[in-house]
Amino acid sequence: MRFIDASILRFLIAGIANTALTYVAYLLLLQVSRYQVAFSVAFVLGILFSYLLNSRFVFRKPASWRSIPGRRRRSSP
Repeated sequence: MRFIDASILRFLIAGIANTALTYVAYLLLLQVSRYQVAFSVAFVLGILFSYLLNSRFVFRKPASWRSIPGRRRRSSP
């Protein structure tokens, strides 16, 4: 039995990459905007990047708007 499962390792890599990207985005945005705006934009970018990384890299599923929780689905008449 392996010490760390491959999916756990992928999850850790995705988390580290997401944290690094979000922080770099925040630092870059600080150069052109106030910290409140920089934080808000970097936060949203981090959420989107995390969703894409986790769906494609960690869970190996295609990213889809249909899979977002809370999104209303249209019912057929």
